[in-house]
Amino acid sequence: MGLNGTLTNFDDPNSPSTWPKGVQNTALKFDGVDDYVNLPDTTPLTAPAGFAFSMSGYFKTTDSNGPIFTMRSPGILAVCVGYDGADSVPGHFRFISYTFGSLRRITGRKVDDGLWHHFAVTRSKFGLVELFVDGVSYGTTDDFAGEYVNAWSAFGTDKQWLVDGQSTADWMHLAGDIDQFTIWADILQPDQIQALVAKLPPLGDLNGDGSVNLADLMVLSGSWLTADLPADINRSGRVDLEDFSILSQDWGK
Repeated sequence: MGLNGTLTNFDDPNSPSTWPKGVQNTALKFDGVDDYVNLPDTTPLTAPAGFAFSMSGYFKTTDSNGPIFTMRSPGILAVCVGYDGADSVPGHFRFISYTFGSLRRITGRKVDDGLWHHFAVTRSKFGLVELFVDGVSYGTTDDFAGEYVNAWSAFGTDKQWLVDGQSTADWMHLAGDIDQFTIWADILQPDQIQALVAKLPPLGDLNGDGSVNLADLMVLSGSWLTADLPADINRSGRVDLEDFSILSQDWGK
């Protein structure tokens, strides 16, 4: 679409730590304090009434509350973790929509585990909205095929909250990484969503070298019966046989 966002309040926008390894190439890391990406108010991001579209992307975070992407005014189209501006389901992925005077939500799985996750939101031309997290559907809602106008859009914060002076709130900014956020024309089909999910790194890749092998087994064994991350793959609070089983299933990937 030829749109350029502006990195705002990043300590060093050119630092490798700002652009860590992502699911595909590099991701963008947000500190959860004050940085965000400001998007221009231009028509290519607008979703007209009766227009079928999808959103998808990868993210990882340990933040229990924070916006991933927000489009506002008029209407709201947003995906976030936990807090949505009115209530919170801490650590859970959430879709938020506001059209025709009604607020709608779909709440997905818990995602504040520091692992990479994939999300997809699809909206049919008739207004049926469905949320997928890691390829699993978490429900539908109906936005009556309303229009979403691109104004006050951002990654990592909600610009309305900035104007409202809520900058000290812990849910104001996301602490985490975002990669490959895409807005698609038309509905992503189940096989397309699964193909995107398949690009997530295997859970058994504990050292992040892109493969599951003896080096990862050494990481796991070195943290055996502790709660150390990343060896506690399933985030149960204990590195045990369940984590070994996950690593074994991913062996050689």
